[in-house]
Formats: sequence, C-alpha cells, structure tokens
Amino acid sequence: MVDVTDVIKTLPANCYVAIRVKDNKIVGARDIKDDEFILTFKSLIEMQKLAGYTVVSPEGIKL
Repeated sequence: MVDVTDVIKTLPANCYVAIRVKDNKIVGARDIKDDEFILTFKSLIEMQKLAGYTVVSPEGIKL
C-alpha cells in the first residue's frame, strides 16, 4: 500500500494525476504529461468519428 502523503511528495507542483486504487488502498500513481489524455473507449470512438473516420469492430460491425 502507498501512503497518500508519500504520493503527493513525489508529484510535480502542478500536474494532473492518475491514481490506481485496489481494495480501497492506493497501489500506484503517476502524473499525466501535457501531451497525454485519459478517456474512455466510448470517448475514443466518438473522437475518431468526429475526425471523419469510420470505426469498425474486428467482426465488421460499424461502431
């Protein structure tokens, strides 16, 4: 288990953070870089569609 105080001390002064929790305990954390994004799979599909791509599943089903 990682202590919250220890996590905070290792992070930059200004950042976004992804925290992994397992069984109500912090098991990991890392800062998100300026050129990184966190999004759901559904959001990824929507972004691709908005950019003009056709998204098709491996089974050939248009998403």
